[in-house]
Amino acid sequence: MAVEVFMPRLTHDMESGRLIRWLRQEGELVRSGDVLFEVETDKAVTEVAAEASGRLVSILFEEGQDIPVGARMATIAEEGESLPPPSAGIDGEVPPDLKPQPSPATVEVEPVGHPEAQPVPLQDRLMISPVARKIAEEYQLDISQIHGSGPRRRIVESDVRSHLSRRRETRAASPPLLDEIEYDEVSLTQLQRITGQRMELSARTIPQFTLEVDVRMKEAERAKDGLSKRWSVRLSYTALILKAIGLALQHHPRLNASFADESIRCYRPINVGVAMAVPDGLIVPVVRQANTLELLQIQEKLDHFKDLAALGSLGLNELSGGTFTFSNLGMVGVDRFTALVNPPQAAILTAGRIQEIVAWEAGSPVPQPRMALRLSLDHRVVDGATAAPFLNELKGLLENPYLML
Repeated sequence: MAVEVFMPRLTHDMESGRLIRWLRQEGELVRSGDVLFEVETDKAVTEVAAEASGRLVSILFEEGQDIPVGARMATIAEEGESLPPPSAGIDGEVPPDLKPQPSPATVEVEPVGHPEAQPVPLQDRLMISPVARKIAEEYQLDISQIHGSGPRRRIVESDVRSHLSRRRETRAASPPLLDEIEYDEVSLTQLQRITGQRMELSARTIPQFTLEVDVRMKEAERAKDGLSKRWSVRLSYTALILKAIGLALQHHPRLNASFADESIRCYRPINVGVAMAVPDGLIVPVVRQANTLELLQIQEKLDHFKDLAALGSLGLNELSGGTFTFSNLGMVGVDRFTALVNPPQAAILTAGRIQEIVAWEAGSPVPQPRMALRLSLDHRVVDGATAAPFLNELKGLLENPYLML
């Protein structure tokens, strides 16, 4: 019995996937468990295996196409089995781009007005001299906008040159439009395209607000340097902040949540995603159970993520399941910034660079390193009165980092 091959849903919010390549060709025998194709989602490139044995037939999509979840992609048939004509789509519907289109030679044009074509009066026809037409084509002019001064309103060379001169004067008097400026076209990667769609969804559908605190980082700096020497590792501020996030979320579960139409889902595991830049976009690997990990374990996970990202080997296991997101641009010189909530999560925290300021202590000016933390929130899930205690606890842990050891 024939078994149909569909585009699977690989993540909970996946709507489509890009077919990277077929690893089996049409007509080839496959066994259950053989990898059939690779698909790219907003998370990673994943291999999809056959669920039956037989001959791969009726491949309906080509490599590079974006395919909706649930679309039929091919069929695995038993030897000698007869198959219905190829079709594709969800629930038997053939996608519009796969439906046969009429040949241009057979398209019938519906007559406009009277069934019999009416001749255009001689006085309404556009007449233009060969030289004038050549100049108009060279400068891509619309000759219907040019007034002819020749016999029977014939457009001559002087008419075209006068029109061209007026257009130049008009353009010189006004700034050029963007589509008139030279540019280079840069194609979006699949990762950039999906990220853009998700951020557009976030900005359009989530009512967001932001809270901010400044954190004194003197003790965190001292702890980071001391622990780096003790453990012979390069401990990062990101690891310290992730540890603080994990501990603080234990006491403020409303921020480790998502909006679900008629309810709010407060997640039990605390899985913190960490935004990382890669050459083709932005990825968010997830530190699972961040509240239960030691500081050194968190740093080891961050180093592991960086190694995998450099090889392009981060998979769904590392990129899925996040319940809260953290983004740090302090290492690239950004003082403070606001991020959009990463749907369906309810909160995202950002950190800027540590700046040396002068603070007054006991009546004397003292240098003090400070860092800005900004918390963007889904107002459907949490309000300011609920979120502020979380931000204050986070501040307290970073200003007294030995509480986290």
